[in-house]
Amino acid sequence: VITNSIVEINIDSLLKNEDSYSFKKIYFSGYTNVPSFCKYDETRYLAQNKYYSIVKDLDNDVDRFLFVKKNEFDITNSTYSKSWEYKYYLSNINKVIMFSDSTKNRLWCVLDGEDRFDIYKRDDLSLLKSYSGPYHYDVEYVVGEAGRGSLPLVVRNGVYSGYSAAVTTDSCVYLLLGNQNYKGKRELPDRVLDKSEIYKLSWEGELLCRYILDRYVYAFSMDSEGKYFYCTVKENRQLDPKFVYYEL
Repeated sequence: VITNSIVEINIDSLLKNEDSYSFKKIYFSGYTNVPSFCKYDETRYLAQNKYYSIVKDLDNDVDRFLFVKKNEFDITNSTYSKSWEYKYYLSNINKVIMFSDSTKNRLWCVLDGEDRFDIYKRDDLSLLKSYSGPYHYDVEYVVGEAGRGSLPLVVRNGVYSGYSAAVTTDSCVYLLLGNQNYKGKRELPDRVLDKSEIYKLSWEGELLCRYILDRYVYAFSMDSEGKYFYCTVKENRQLDPKFVYYEL
């Protein structure tokens, strides 16, 4: 995040070469929002503009997407942008999980702070539909004061956990909803009582199955045969996380 860059790692080469394995960083421009990006084709990544607003009343009037070519940006120029051209600083509230499928011509942007995801046509980046989940969080956004030489900072008034992870297959999409909704400034208890959910959806956004978990989960994956969810859980904010699995 500090250098606004990512690395692409070949797992087979890493396991074979171990400590001698070397990778090259791919630097994004100062307008892009790491880690809200996905690989678009062999030469380009698609990233979200960090000045793009998910809140209608706080609009910077910019397009949502930017293409990033490999090796396009020099490290000395990669982290800067003309911030004074915009009204608000938004990258701390507009993070999404972004993924696509070229055969289905679909691109998904799944919000991490709201119970909502947007589905686009991949080829022309036109919005098809926005879907709200079962909770429809009434998220309140607050504009803070600007620091020296910076833009007014937009923050959420409270703690909201939207979608924090995704797993995709050829036939469907699995989304993890954190399901935390605490409005305003309040001290959270050490014990995490919230219950996460995982939704199985078609690539068109149709709900196929809803899994209601028995605890709060902030990351998950699935085995190759689709029989288990492997989850990282945080039962107490003061303790280390645990690793659990669920049989579907």
